[in-house]
Amino acid sequence: TEFTHSTTLLLLELTREHQHLYHRNKPLFYKKLEQEFSRQEYNSTNEKIRKKLGNMVTTYKRAKDRSRLTGEGKISW
Repeated sequence: TEFTHSTTLLLLELTREHQHLYHRNKPLFYKKLEQEFSRQEYNSTNEKIRKKLGNMVTTYKRAKDRSRLTGEGKISW
C-alpha cells in the first residue's frame, strides 16, 4: 500500500503516541505500528512503515539543517 495523506498523518500520530518505545525498543515500536495499521484496515508491512518513517525523519532533518545554515524562513509542510 502506498502512503496517502491520511495514512501519513496516522503514522505521525501513532509515532507520537508510542515514542517511548521508539527510543527503548524499536522492533516492538514497529510491531505496534504495524498492528495499529492492520487494526484500522490498512495493509502496510513493518518494512514499509520503517522506510516511510525513516524517509520522513531524514527529510525533516535535511530541511531543518538547510534552514539553519541559510537562515531561510519557516518551512511549511
